[in-house]
Amino acid sequence: MAGFENFMVYFKNMRAYLKKIITYLSYLLLFLLPWQTKLILRPDFSNYNEIGLYAWEIILIILVLLFLIYNFKIIFKAPEMKKIPVYLWLLAIWELFTFVSIFVAPDKLLALNYYFLFLLGLALFSIIKSKDLDIPRPKLTLAFLLSLSFQAGLAITQFLLQTTWANKYLGLAYHNPGLAGTAVIETASGRWLRAYGGFDHPNILGGVMLIGLLSAAHYIINLPRGEREKKTETEYSKLRIKPWPTLFIWVFYLLGLMALYCSFSRTAWLAYGAALFILAIFYIKEKAWPNLGKLFALVILSTVLIFSLNSCFHELSFTRLTGQGRLEAKSVSERQEYLAQAATLIRSNYLLGVGRGNYVKSLSVNNLVTPTDYPQPVHNVFILALAEIGIFGFLSFVAWLFYTIKKTSARALGAGIFIALIILMFFDHWLWSLPFGLVFFWLVLALVW
Repeated sequence: MAGFENFMVYFKNMRAYLKKIITYLSYLLLFLLPWQTKLILRPDFSNYNEIGLYAWEIILIILVLLFLIYNFKIIFKAPEMKKIPVYLWLLAIWELFTFVSIFVAPDKLLALNYYFLFLLGLALFSIIKSKDLDIPRPKLTLAFLLSLSFQAGLAITQFLLQTTWANKYLGLAYHNPGLAGTAVIETASGRWLRAYGGFDHPNILGGVMLIGLLSAAHYIINLPRGEREKKTETEYSKLRIKPWPTLFIWVFYLLGLMALYCSFSRTAWLAYGAALFILAIFYIKEKAWPNLGKLFALVILSTVLIFSLNSCFHELSFTRLTGQGRLEAKSVSERQEYLAQAATLIRSNYLLGVGRGNYVKSLSVNNLVTPTDYPQPVHNVFILALAEIGIFGFLSFVAWLFYTIKKTSARALGAGIFIALIILMFFDHWLWSLPFGLVFFWLVLALVW
């Protein structure tokens, strides 16, 4: 009996130790996530067909294993007979058809890799949502924003110097505005490099920055300067407010806003404006006048900063916003072509899809692109999902997403971030087509759920 009691004490101590390790590994994961350091396991001319092992992926795998050890009693415990929530059924159907799509994919190893990443993202979602672990979400957000502040500084430097530099240890690639394939703005004054940060494309930089900016704005609105404890209903009130987090958030907000501008991502600009508008509507509806006043002051400050930047680079922003210029017209025609390609694939594979992560591969298999092309996914997550996992997987994904929106939009931050995510998903593909985007999607949902 004494031996059993000693074992239980040891077990409780071990779980407490594991909980602390999982918490700090979660902070490390969110700091490393924006950096694209990876070991390429199977190279390909297109990064959509490439298989690699990211530094953050290794940390996430370790985190999941520790989480399973932490919960091993629950895993092997007989399940209680109770009603399964609708959203779990929808998630199970989505997962099932993602798995089934492996068997119809032309590149089954690639499909398996994306299925594995899907499970990793879902596991991250479960870890952050875990009530037993109760990892402080404000601290998770601060860890992520700390990493994004470095990304913002890098992006601003790239734009001002009009070049990037390669570094395999940080996952940075070289981009020259004079070379074809580089994301640029073409004006009468020449070709201008759009900022990449440490990401694969400026649109990804813009999308990630806007989520960071919304989180920072929420923090600023709910945490005025000075010490406050448990005087608001936000989870940030659980922390003892000290000057340095507030100062850091302000520094990040200014850097992040400049980086968002330097990305010249029209989708990210639109999404950020729409999210701020939703926040304003939310505060008006709830009659949260102090919060509305702070939001209005933040918008004024942001407008002044953007206009200051625009006074120097108004030619670039005018070209992007009006769509004038050879490259802007080319971008529109390419997106129309991508929609036509997606329609062809969906007509032939509407039931089970072409396989998770196999969209670009299927373009070549079906002779929809030439060997000299650099194929890309259709710039719409919903159409891309329909093409890859079929009609049943697509419907379950959309239904689950609407359930999640309904569940999280009762709070200001959730409502703002979801409108931003939906806009990003309607006009781009990286939240579905790239490993980082896939995990980032689950992370954002976990932070606002």
